[in-house]
Amino acid sequence: MSQGKRAFLSAGFVAIVTLVSGFLVFLYSYNAITDTVLTDEQRLEGSRFVFSVTLPSYLAISILIGAVVYLLMRRSK
Repeated sequence: MSQGKRAFLSAGFVAIVTLVSGFLVFLYSYNAITDTVLTDEQRLEGSRFVFSVTLPSYLAISILIGAVVYLLMRRSK
């Protein structure tokens, strides 16, 4: 496997792991906070907005981290 392909696959893996782990931490935190404060109806109403903002943000950060990993791996031949 070529160095460029290996760097691309590694960066993609890092981006996916970053996205999933960050979002799972967010879900755990969101549930822990809202279970004690909000009613079920309020949680459902607010969750649509929160997820519409949070998931794209995590995706953008994951892509950015993946790109940085890719560039670093390409430079360190």
